[in-house]
Amino acid sequence: MLNILLNFVIIIISWSIYSYIYKDLIKYFNNIEIKTLYFIIYEIILVILFLYVLLFNRDVIKNFSTNIQSISWGLIAVIIISVLDIISSFAYYNLLNHYDITHIIPLLRGFSTILIACIGYVLFKEILSKKSIIGIITIIIGIYVINMDK
Repeated sequence: MLNILLNFVIIIISWSIYSYIYKDLIKYFNNIEIKTLYFIIYEIILVILFLYVLLFNRDVIKNFSTNIQSISWGLIAVIIISVLDIISSFAYYNLLNHYDITHIIPLLRGFSTILIACIGYVLFKEILSKKSIIGIITIIIGIYVINMDK
């Protein structure tokens, strides 16, 4: 339980800090430059991780290869995710240039939560309980309240 809680705390802090760092970086770099720096650092970390796996845990590579081959649409899924990530990062950059983070993030996270619930229900046959539906309604009310002053 403590491990799960720690994971939530790490993600929440990371996502919260990320937005403010990104907002500060757009004073000095455009979106392409930020993404380039991000991916250079990301790739350096991945190379280190890959070298570790290559030297100390080769089973991970075998499992990865097997798993990729077992997914018929795996490459297409990765391409779709990559394209969506790039498009959304440009949209996020544009929003940060024009609005406050305290306005953008609640809207994005709120509507994202609603969309995830709808996609889960329609495409993946996930169950929406009464509490989930009440939560979605609460999010919609919260988004409305946040935007009353705007």
